[in-house]
Amino acid sequence: MRINGENYVKNKGKDFDDALDTLIIGDREHKKPSLRQIIAHSIRYTDERINNTLKVLTLYTSLAEYELLFLFLFGITITDRSKILKSIKAEKEFKKRIEKKQSKNELELSNEIINDKLLELEMRKKTLNLNFNYDRDLNEINTIKYEIGSVSSRITELSLRKKIILEAEAELRTTKSDIDLQQLRRIYSQASEYIANLQKTFEDLVAYHNNMVIEKIRFLTQDIPEIDQQILALSEELRRLLAREEQLAIKIANSDTFSDLEVIIAELNESYHRKGEIENSLKQIDEVNQKINSLEADLVNIDVDVFSNEFQEKIKSQLKKFNKFFSEVSTELYGESYGVTFGVKEEQKTGKNIYTFDSFNANSSSGKNKVKFCALIWHISCLPTKRTSQCFILF
Repeated sequence: MRINGENYVKNKGKDFDDALDTLIIGDREHKKPSLRQIIAHSIRYTDERINNTLKVLTLYTSLAEYELLFLFLFGITITDRSKILKSIKAEKEFKKRIEKKQSKNELELSNEIINDKLLELEMRKKTLNLNFNYDRDLNEINTIKYEIGSVSSRITELSLRKKIILEAEAELRTTKSDIDLQQLRRIYSQASEYIANLQKTFEDLVAYHNNMVIEKIRFLTQDIPEIDQQILALSEELRRLLAREEQLAIKIANSDTFSDLEVIIAELNESYHRKGEIENSLKQIDEVNQKINSLEADLVNIDVDVFSNEFQEKIKSQLKKFNKFFSEVSTELYGESYGVTFGVKEEQKTGKNIYTFDSFNANSSSGKNKVKFCALIWHISCLPTKRTSQCFILF
């Protein structure tokens, strides 16, 4: 990569391009249009460039870049608006993508709805009657239910035992003899005549029998006081257990579980996530709007001069000079006069004004197109450079 014997290999070829630019075009504060764009306009070797008089760059070249190139070729230098317009276009496209699903107004209204929902969920969370001992209380009430069943069964057993004892007592009392002693003496006297030496009187026998019954009754009923005491104690325990069961049942029934809290937390997480997405989109839209406003403000400062009457008169003056030579060459070669004109067009993507250039009285023949671009090259070659100010016509 040598120029006049000097090697330019640094900065990945940028030094080489800059050196060529300086040698061919001359010193420039801004390297726009680029040397490659000028070369593409000046050297026509492809069908596309031969058939296109003015639009000789790639299909992706913006109108703003053509504006800069054409003005430069006609000897007019302006601040590079293409970068600003390209940035505005990119920012507007980015904003369009952000608002593809929801506009800014819809996002703001959605954010208000989310905020209301978050307030409601936070209130529900604060007023949640959460029982942190829910599992412990549930286990306790199950234990109490078991104890209630056990105590009730014990009371039933003791009551049944007491009932059996009382029934046995009643039965024994019916066996106690209440025989008429006068009648018993007559029977006993008759028996004494046949049996000598009876040691016990009949009264003694009856008394003995009755005493035996009384002792049996006393033996059977001696446990009743203890049974009554146990029943009383167990009944008191049963009342305590039932009261505790009722207390726990009310507490459990009126309390919210952790599953209820988990549902609220899940809704909160989802709502906060959606709020974050919405606010991020709104923030991006605001940032994009600020960038667009800033870029448009910079563009307005430039456009004040670029689209002024004075500036347009300058363009007309340069075109008059160019068209003089252009028409002479085209008339001499083809017998028809051609010229280049300009206009102001609104760019679709940015909505901003752009200078456009076109040939008039043009012919679609590639031969006549060659005439037009050769004349343009002649004009370019007449531009003052560092090395020469001579004019060249290249064919």
